[in-house]
Amino acid sequence: MVKLTSLVVILLLVSIFSLKMQEDSLVPQESDVAVCQHVVAQPADQTQGSLMRQVSEFFLSLSKTDDWPPRWYCGEWTTFHGWLYIISEFLIWLAYFAIPAILFFFLRKAKEQMPFKGLMVFFIGFILLCGLTHLIDVAIFWWPAYRLSALIRFGTAVVSLGTVFAMVKFIPKALELKSPEALEKMVEERSRDLVLLNFKYEEELNERKIAEQEIIRLNHALRNFRQAITKSSIISMTDKAGIINYVNNNFIEISGYEEDELLGKSHSIINSGYHDKAFWVDMWKNITSGNTWRAEVKNRAKDGTYYWVDTFIMPFQNDDGKINQYLSLRNNITDRKHTEEELKKLNVDLELRVEEKTRDIKSYNEQLRQINELFESVQSHAHIGIWEYTLENKALYLYPESNRVLQNPENSPVTFRAILKLVRNAERRPLYEAISSCLNKGEKYDFEILINTFQGQKRWIRTTGIPDYRGDEIVKIKGIIQNIDVLKKRNMNCRRARHFLLN
Repeated sequence: MVKLTSLVVILLLVSIFSLKMQEDSLVPQESDVAVCQHVVAQPADQTQGSLMRQVSEFFLSLSKTDDWPPRWYCGEWTTFHGWLYIISEFLIWLAYFAIPAILFFFLRKAKEQMPFKGLMVFFIGFILLCGLTHLIDVAIFWWPAYRLSALIRFGTAVVSLGTVFAMVKFIPKALELKSPEALEKMVEERSRDLVLLNFKYEEELNERKIAEQEIIRLNHALRNFRQAITKSSIISMTDKAGIINYVNNNFIEISGYEEDELLGKSHSIINSGYHDKAFWVDMWKNITSGNTWRAEVKNRAKDGTYYWVDTFIMPFQNDDGKINQYLSLRNNITDRKHTEEELKKLNVDLELRVEEKTRDIKSYNEQLRQINELFESVQSHAHIGIWEYTLENKALYLYPESNRVLQNPENSPVTFRAILKLVRNAERRPLYEAISSCLNKGEKYDFEILINTFQGQKRWIRTTGIPDYRGDEIVKIKGIIQNIDVLKKRNMNCRRARHFLLN
């Protein structure tokens, strides 16, 4: 603003100096005035030639100034009036030039894309051409280029109309732009929404982490359970038609067949012929209906020997709810079945001897009743519980069935020390040494011991321990706890009865 004021003052001083020093030289000459008056008195013939010829001559004579005198010499211009006009027009041009220059500077400086940039370009061109009409007016005082002035004004008119149309198009859109206060409020609302969204995302992320940890824990427990079952049970899987597609090592070992001899075959390969057709019809009726099936099955190994298994079959369904495979879990009960057979034979012998010993008939009948009761109780399957001990955190975990065998109230956490206290003193030391050897040397163990359960009940159990390695290092031991109390007592009664009969 200071520079602009200084420029105006300088131009005014120049005007005053010109008024004083060059008054005579700036006064129009008589001849020039005469020319101007002659031109005014006799205007040009505006009808000469065709329109195309006039246009052609216009552009060919664009810079020609012979047809007009300078504006100083046309009209009654005083020195003050003329310089006031010239300075005013020049300052107007200067302002018109400064406005688009500033706009162009900020457009180039802006890092982000500005809205309505096309309208800005139209506006810059419009102001520049408007200013140029004022600048050519200044030049005409000395250089009467009226044709060029007309062309510049025509260009200004075209650009002005274009700017008007552009404003009609873009101003409604510009009015839709929000004020800085509204934009700031919108930013605050968006920021608040983002904070809430981020908080919700963090909550969901934490919940997902907790769920993933629970899944890892469950998978770990399932893997341990599967390993324990695989090592202690006879397992096979079939498709829906009963064709074997998986067997574990226990199945191979007890059947005597190699894996490739079993895969692709049905279980009829080990059918002993002991069970009738109705037995198998009942099995298929249950499992094809989606139910589980459990029974004691007599099978035949490859070498022709027979073995008994406690069989549990479970159907598996696909996503459509259709059965696509069956899982079979078996436990070898051959020894138990042999004991039952011996008991049956013993029962027959006792019945024959009862007829011969009338004096002891009541005693013998009582013994037979007890033996029959024991025989019926042996029919129920021995419950097998799983346990594992982790060396890293020295934690002993008992699965539910193990807690039931030990009569652990409410499945309370227990330690090896607490379990060893349940064992009789005579057997406590050997069991402790076996567990230590399993932990330190990787030696398996298998004990049948008499314990006092947590509820004070004497009970025979079978316990085993198997080391679990990670590389060459033992990381845990796993095993089973089986209630064999009924079987042990029955065997002892059998021995006493046999001893009694033989003596």
